Amino acid sequence: MRSGAIATIIGTWLLLAACGGGAAPGPSPSPGLSPRPSVTPAPSPPAVVPIEGETSLDGWQAEVVVVAREVQVDATGWLRLDGRLANRGTREATAVGLRVRFYDELGLLLDTREAVVTPTLLAPAQEATFALVYPTQARIPLLTLQPRWQLSSPAPR
Repeated sequence: MRSGAIATIIGTWLLLAACGGGAAPGPSPSPGLSPRPSVTPAPSPPAVVPIEGETSLDGWQAEVVVVAREVQVDATGWLRLDGRLANRGTREATAVGLRVRFYDELGLLLDTREAVVTPTLLAPAQEATFALVYPTQARIPLLTLQPRWQLSSPAPR
């Protein structure tokens, strides 16, 4: 081998060792332990999936929809969900609410909560805000949002 090729191989090995990608000289760590302390990453917010709202008792389709949402998880594990709902229908919606479901990595339901919605009476084209604060003990990769409401007047026949 030429000396230039040997220098390139040694330089690559030293670069990998410095970045943690290769075996570094010295005693090897115990199995299962990292050679360096690792930094715990800040919790990442879960994916939020809006799903179609419930059908009202008289059979009419969804009219209240999620139009904006933001989820944050702080370093202590508290999840904060904020957003807006809107009445896209042509009739007034009463008792407006938002059901939030929390799922684990396997897709199993962990918990269900109701967000605080203000106001709970929405005229057509009106919006409401919602908020939910939730103490997370485990990683929650998925949330679903399901608006619910009642129609204020009977459906036309």
